[in-house]
Amino acid sequence: MKLNEKIIMLRKKEGLSQEALAEKLMISRQAVSRWESGSSLPDALNILQLSKLFSVSADYLLNDEIEDAVPPLPRERERGKKIMFLALVLTLIGLVFAAGSFFFALAHPWIYNGIDGLLGSFLGTNTLIPFILGLAVMLIGLAFLLWEAFRKRN
Repeated sequence: MKLNEKIIMLRKKEGLSQEALAEKLMISRQAVSRWESGSSLPDALNILQLSKLFSVSADYLLNDEIEDAVPPLPRERERGKKIMFLALVLTLIGLVFAAGSFFFALAHPWIYNGIDGLLGSFLGTNTLIPFILGLAVMLIGLAFLLWEAFRKRN
């Protein structure tokens, strides 16, 4: 399969018009049209941008002998999976600590220096710090999850 056919196939697979692809690459729609018609070829910088955008290797784009499989960029995908996994683990650890501290304080009502209710229980059972740390770890994990999800979209 030739480069122009691969660009057409990958663009359509991503659901992009020629104009949308051109905007993402910051080039003219006519340039994309010339690539797809085979009348011109993208330069090296645009080949790299296309490979990142479509999650394929530059070798796949340039090598006409590679027909069937669209090989992913393994390092980038693996890195994203690892970040998502670690972020999920952080979120769950934070949730367990925060929930555990919260329910422990609820189960052990305490009046601490005249402070009653949940705050008194937190202070009397020394669960306020684990609760706050659990919330902080959970928020850090959620921030990483959102960051990675946003990074994948762009």
